[in-house]
Amino acid sequence: MSHKDIIKKYGEGVLMDASFLAEEERMVIPISPALNIPLRGGIHEGCVCTFSGKEGSGKSTTALQVASYAQKPEYGSRKVFYDDVEHRLKRSNLEGIHGLIWKDKEKFEIIHSTKETILHAADHLNIMLELMKSYPKSVFIIDSTSALCGEDEAKEDVKSDFRNGSPKLLANFCRHIAPIVQINKQIVILTQHMIADTSGRSMGSGYHEDGGAKIKHQSDVRMRIKYTENWEVGSGENTHRVGKLLNWQIIKSPYGEFDKIQSYLRYGYGLDDITETINLACDIGLIVKGGSWYTLGYLETPVKLQGGEKVYEHMVANKIDYDKLYKLVMESLK
Repeated sequence: MSHKDIIKKYGEGVLMDASFLAEEERMVIPISPALNIPLRGGIHEGCVCTFSGKEGSGKSTTALQVASYAQKPEYGSRKVFYDDVEHRLKRSNLEGIHGLIWKDKEKFEIIHSTKETILHAADHLNIMLELMKSYPKSVFIIDSTSALCGEDEAKEDVKSDFRNGSPKLLANFCRHIAPIVQINKQIVILTQHMIADTSGRSMGSGYHEDGGAKIKHQSDVRMRIKYTENWEVGSGENTHRVGKLLNWQIIKSPYGEFDKIQSYLRYGYGLDDITETINLACDIGLIVKGGSWYTLGYLETPVKLQGGEKVYEHMVANKIDYDKLYKLVMESLK
């Protein structure tokens, strides 16, 4: 079959040189300053990502944080579809993400089972597939792929020897969405649980991601929360917990693998871009730290403050100062 015959049968554009890849621009959606650096800005359009970690580690919060940035006009005013497979999404989860627009159906929709219709694994994935065909440049979150329950499994009594068919369904789903995500410039985020490796072959922590091998091959970015730590501020009797530190490992990305990346999750706020920016500014000298004192030397009239929380409060109250600092930090670290 000649080129002319192929084009006649399949249409213009199925055969072309590779120059379109160099010319095509892909918008980048931020996550948090600490994670944006190794990922060169964040998550690119046309990307399938996995966020994995143990229960309560911050996977869902991170996914929703990406969604909140994606909704902003400067990042495309994108619609977000959140597949609440686990049925654990609460109002407090949404209220705790700064900037997230979740009360407007035109900006945020949730897929989940109802009293009348219990969705099984194939239902969840088929609904998401159909939405992906119809909503270009949107964000799709499946939380979590590990909780998908097949119809046959749901019909059975609870028992230990049932073979889970969800990994095969996920593999089929990944094959279907591969061209759609790229063509429609979408972002797909799949959260995964970490489960114990009972094979005896583990050379690492003894845990691995649940969900099958196909997701690993299909994903463009794979990020794992290795462990979390309590985040406390103050001293002595005035010490109190404000959130937790997420210790990330980027297992796969277009820019390589990275370890020991720490992001800050502040309760009631989400991933704390302000604190991360302050820390990065201290590392590169835009803010000078001496003991417990911080000097904001990047300002025309330097400001001196005692304690990291005082610096945080200053940035919250003075958005112009924070915006200037964020811009300088990002420019310095390019």
